[in-house]
Amino acid sequence: MVEYIEQSVKMGKNTVLVTAVGSVAADITIKELQQYGWNVVGTDIYPKEWLVDSFQVDRFYQVPKAEKREEFIDAILDICRKENIRYIIPLTDVEVDIFNMFRMRFSELGICLCMQDEDTVLVCRDKRKTAVWLKGCCNVIPEVKREGLAAWNDFPVICKKIDGRSSRELYQFSSSRELCAFIEDKGDEYIIQPFIEGDIITADVIRDRNNDICVVYAKAELLRSVNGLGIAVEMFHDESFEEQCRDIAKRLNIFGCVNFEFIRDRDGQYYFMECNPRFSGGVEFSVLAGYHFIKNHLKCFLGERIDEAHIPDKAIIVRKYKEYITDIKR
Repeated sequence: MVEYIEQSVKMGKNTVLVTAVGSVAADITIKELQQYGWNVVGTDIYPKEWLVDSFQVDRFYQVPKAEKREEFIDAILDICRKENIRYIIPLTDVEVDIFNMFRMRFSELGICLCMQDEDTVLVCRDKRKTAVWLKGCCNVIPEVKREGLAAWNDFPVICKKIDGRSSRELYQFSSSRELCAFIEDKGDEYIIQPFIEGDIITADVIRDRNNDICVVYAKAELLRSVNGLGIAVEMFHDESFEEQCRDIAKRLNIFGCVNFEFIRDRDGQYYFMECNPRFSGGVEFSVLAGYHFIKNHLKCFLGERIDEAHIPDKAIIVRKYKEYITDIKR
């Protein structure tokens, strides 16, 4: 028996477009928006039958890859006209990058991109710029300058792409010979940092700068996939750490919901790694722990005051996978 869940768009409701409905944050994003009373139009680069959440949205469209910039933007704009969409929530870094390039085309049509301001995206999507921007605000992992590599003997080191995402193109080296061989033809697209051993800490952060409210939910990752996705996490409350996240959010001029990543070393010191200017793959953990990040993210762009936070439940939360039949061919 095929479980086929498809709804026609309900008349009389506002509609929001959510991209990349095959991504990890899509499920809770769709559920929260629909519970909040919105129709959700979803897009993805893959066919509907390949994606469970394509059956949960009120309407689904397959679109070109975001890397095909003009084709992707034209497809999204066409959907916006058909569905009378005024709000878009992008769920992946590459889409955030492309929407950031084409802001004016959406602004001219009165369509709100529910994401960070242009300058904030440009800083957050460049790890070197982020480190410079936040220097003095928090502990940032120092960059090993290439001219100092000959004398560098503190291994291992980490190499990561300046605009990398989801722990892709992240490398660890244990000798200068390996490192120099790797970076010889990489130009300036990678940064080199000393390896810091410790726990991966992520924080879902939402800031309503119009009402001076900033909510932080922190979690320590207990199990993590090779792509940097938390599989099992422990929610925790640390007022000093949360205040540091609020300072970072203010420095970056965050508006709405983003994700910060840190390393907490053996001495309990937090080192900022990056800001992902979108929902985290683990945002559902934070929703389960007690705060509606997706609903409140949209509130920011509707000009509504976001909810105040309470201390998150101290809980261990784990992720599981479930299989669905989306199509049968006889």
